[in-house]
Amino acid sequence: MEENSDDINLLNHKLIILETKISELSRLWLERDGPEVCQNNLRILFENLEQSFKTVNFRKAEKIKKYHAQAIKLRNILQVDYDLSQEVESTLHVRLNFLKESLIILRVQLQNRKDEIYDLLMEQEELCQGISTAKSGELRQKLTIDPLPSAEEIMKFRQHLQNLKNSKN
Repeated sequence: MEENSDDINLLNHKLIILETKISELSRLWLERDGPEVCQNNLRILFENLEQSFKTVNFRKAEKIKKYHAQAIKLRNILQVDYDLSQEVESTLHVRLNFLKESLIILRVQLQNRKDEIYDLLMEQEELCQGISTAKSGELRQKLTIDPLPSAEEIMKFRQHLQNLKNSKN
């Protein structure tokens, strides 16, 4: 993964702050409590930091699994070919953000598909109202939102609408 210079500068700045604060704590503990307590406190501090990082990484990994499963489910519902693979060396943060963005894109696609179906059904309704009421019930075709129709089913429905338009004229 390629990092830009702003990210590197920010990381270096954070490391300097961390080093400064640890040095300040070390001096305080050393002056107040002596070298043995200082060493023990530093050991505890680093153990706690390490445990915190493990916890954060575990939570991110769990979110990644959850988001990946949601993205696969949406991709299958939409019946689209959407690449959810990532670079192996990506950080957990990068993978999590990638999946969040993917979910947003897939959710927008899902909403667009539902809107399209709604519009098609409204168009059918308008066309059927213009045709004699005795025949209009026979002319209506189903198009469901759940489960979503395939691209082929939507194409057939569009053809049905075209036939309705032709028969109306």
